[in-house]
Amino acid sequence: MAVFDFINQCTYSKPAGNLNDMESHPKFVLIRRDGTILYSDTSNDEKEITIQGQKVQCNKHEHYLAKLIENYYQNSEELVKMVQQGNYFAPIFEFLNEGDIIFNNLTIYQFPYFYLFGVRGQLLVPEQITNQQKESLQWLDSYIKFFGEVSVEEYQNNDINRRVSYCDKGSTAIINYFMRHNEHEKVKCKSYHYS
Repeated sequence: MAVFDFINQCTYSKPAGNLNDMESHPKFVLIRRDGTILYSDTSNDEKEITIQGQKVQCNKHEHYLAKLIENYYQNSEELVKMVQQGNYFAPIFEFLNEGDIIFNNLTIYQFPYFYLFGVRGQLLVPEQITNQQKESLQWLDSYIKFFGEVSVEEYQNNDINRRVSYCDKGSTAIINYFMRHNEHEKVKCKSYHYS
């Protein structure tokens, strides 16, 4: 499993953070079907980056997503066109259609929001994941364990209908996802067996 910092275009090697060390909090993470992790953390917030030749202060999810596409998906005309048109969130559904997993940090770090709501995130998972992605999710687990709340949303097939949505503490979100996923697979196997 390879982990890349897609903003700085290097191997990601920071240890997992916690509530006191926020520099390695995941900001936007994409886990490809082969298990490769494209990771960005909150240390890039407010950093000046170049997107499509223009300098911007990286402080929104759309900046992270645009930089991810510019650095790793430049050959995808469809994704590049979406970003050029300012349609920053449509690529998320394209990634899900391709079977990729996405993690978004939804935390507002300014006072008083941080103290009121804590560290929050969102995990978007396609219906089927690979064994490599399972390993990558286990790696990501240590980076989100301290999150107060992680919303897990599973999507169904290519029509991107949300199937299951639930919230867990970061310390149990991925473990509970695996348990639910395994139960779903058992039910699916039984229904095929009896049909």
